[in-house]
Amino acid sequence: MEAAHSNGFKGIKTESQSKSNDINIAGGVAPSIETVNNLQGSNLGSMPEPEVQTKKASRRRLSANYKLRILEEVDACHGFGEQAKLLRREGLYSTQVREWREARAAGVFGSLSPKKRGVKASPTNPLADRVSKLERERAELGARLKKAEAVIELQKKISEIFGAANFPSDSEVNSCK
Repeated sequence: MEAAHSNGFKGIKTESQSKSNDINIAGGVAPSIETVNNLQGSNLGSMPEPEVQTKKASRRRLSANYKLRILEEVDACHGFGEQAKLLRREGLYSTQVREWREARAAGVFGSLSPKKRGVKASPTNPLADRVSKLERERAELGARLKKAEAVIELQKKISEIFGAANFPSDSEVNSCK
């Protein structure tokens, strides 16, 4: 015969009732640590990831031809609510259409093409390359001059040590010119 269990169904045992090492606490059955570990190990791998993976939103880039086509369609709308229906269908705002109309009226079709976003590159000065080249050359010449002066000072000291011929002073050199 099937016996009635605490879950109310005949012959059906819950998982915690079927384990011999489960603990009865205050009228209920608490699963043992082994049962909890078995359940955690078996179910965690099959649970879906709760985070929804989405693509990063990007701005739409509308071509000039598309903008002109939309302007023609908006101009062709004459009934009540037709323009709003068209704009909802295309996912556009009336301010965009107004800006496109102004650009078309000004005859600036280049403004209808998508604009590059971000910091604009500053125009380079045509003399900047020449200036940087001259600065490098000046630095090289300055280094060579320091080396030459160091060699001259060394030669003077050596001549003083060995008592070699007297070198003319700077004033004598300048007067010879």
